[in-house]
Amino acid sequence: MEKSKLFLRVSLIGAALAIGYSLYTDPDYTRPAPMVTLNDAVTGKSVDSLMVLLNQYNNSGAKTLLLKITSPGGEVMKGREVIALMQEPEMKVSTYADNYFMSMGMSFFLEGETRLVTKNAIGMIHRGSVGGMTYAELKAQLEMDPENEQLRMLVESMDILFEPEFKKLEEIKKTAPNPAYTQEIIDDLKKGNHDIFLNADQLIASGIATHIVSGVKEAQKIAGKA
Repeated sequence: MEKSKLFLRVSLIGAALAIGYSLYTDPDYTRPAPMVTLNDAVTGKSVDSLMVLLNQYNNSGAKTLLLKITSPGGEVMKGREVIALMQEPEMKVSTYADNYFMSMGMSFFLEGETRLVTKNAIGMIHRGSVGGMTYAELKAQLEMDPENEQLRMLVESMDILFEPEFKKLEEIKKTAPNPAYTQEIIDDLKKGNHDIFLNADQLIASGIATHIVSGVKEAQKIAGKA
């Protein structure tokens, strides 16, 4: 009986080692990327919490990371802090959404090394607003009152703040499945008069998303190969 137990124990250990060795030597095996989540508006509090997690993984020597985003957007200047950290070369951050990601949430999503969505995901991109007024409304007022320095500063500030998104979309357009559609989105955004909502198929066609996935596990696997 003791010999049988010993044989069984040795067999189980051997099987585990064999599986581990096969995974280690399998060229197709990739360690899934760890995941952090933003499930909130972009505020000082949510950004500070997210920055702590991103820094922890960055300092740990992690090579890949998956950022899951569910957000209506929020504070632009705080969001820029997250984007600056995502752009550091030490770690490749992919982005993933299975719900909604809007405004600054979309800005985070665009920074992904790979950008993954489920069929249910909805993205929204726009040029934002100031005091409840869209970019187009502010620009129209400036045209009527060209000497208004406050209006001029607001319009110029919105141009500067959105410039990185235009550059990113131009870069994405180069490899998009439907670059003409990406250009339509860019042209629409330049008008700055409404929000642009995109479903999963539209996100893929424009190149804003790179993959449609079934869920978190598949997203982590793809992100691990980034």
